Formats: sequence, C-alpha cells, structure tokens
Amino acid sequence: MGVDHGTARRWLLAGVVTGFKAPDLYGPRTVMIPNQEVEAARRLMGSLVSAERFLAENQIDAWTYRALRSLKLLRVLFLGHSRYLWRADVSTLICHLELVSSPSHAGPRNSAPLFNEATVRLALSLPLYDAFVRAALAGDFRIHRLLHRPGLSSFLVGQEGLRWLRKRVWAVRSPSDGAESFR
Repeated sequence: MGVDHGTARRWLLAGVVTGFKAPDLYGPRTVMIPNQEVEAARRLMGSLVSAERFLAENQIDAWTYRALRSLKLLRVLFLGHSRYLWRADVSTLICHLELVSSPSHAGPRNSAPLFNEATVRLALSLPLYDAFVRAALAGDFRIHRLLHRPGLSSFLVGQEGLRWLRKRVWAVRSPSDGAESFR
C-alpha cells in the first residue's frame, strides 16, 4: 500500500508500522508499506476508539474523562496529535459496572451521576474520587443504571453512595487534633 510522507512519518514515529526506515521517506512521493504492516495497523486501529468519539458516545464531560485516565481505568495511546483509548478498557469498565448495577427506568430520588464533573468536584481530590469509583465497582453501595441513557452517563449513585463520599470528604476536612466535627 502506498501512503504519503506525512502519514508514513506519523505511523513510523508512533510505532504503528516498522517495515521501513526514516531515510525511505526522502525518496518518491509515496512510501510502499508491506501488506503485513498494513494489516497490523488496521488491527490496531480497529482496537482503538478516539477520545472525542468516546466522550460523545458515553455523554460524559472532559473532567470525568481526565479523572478516568488518571485513575488508570482507561489507557490512552497517542498517535500523532490524536488521542485514542483501547476499546477493551472501555468495554471492561462498562461490563463491570453493568454487573454491579441494578437497572431501572427512573433513578432514585436525590441521586447523582457516577461519572460527572459535579461528582468529581464533590470528591475534592482525585485520590478520593478514585476510592469512590473503586468502592462503586466493588459494590460497597448501590449503583443504578438508567436504561434509556447511553454508556457511562447511565450510571447513578443513590443516597448511600453520596453518604459514603460525604463521610470521606468530612474525614479529609476534619481537624487532625481529634476534635469532633459538627454536622
């Protein structure tokens, strides 16, 4: 397969293809890439989803995306100037959440999305949000899944989960001298 120099150079620098060397880029206008390298690149691209598409399909915001990345729940691969996520990581996370959640048509009263900027900010820090998400995945409190919403935006946490988070936030905010905090 013949590709232009820019594409071949990006693929070479990203490690997508290895069947040619950088000096080959200064020859003719197109670079011929062996078929097995093209197949390997096709398989790799088939196992990835762009970050923009992931955000749109799951209807989550950039705060939550960054939190999931920093929690190492989603691995990122940079190809050139584009960010891609491994489809296996995304589907593993969603499948695990579906196993521990209870489906419903309407969420419980006073519930909050598990993956939302407001929930990330409520946790005050990424380590606390990490503990919150991992507790949800472990089943420490109930997660509800709205059947009419797509992807990660469908998972809600009820009062029990919010109480779990508030208790941890108060523990972080409370004075370390042992004084009782007022509620």
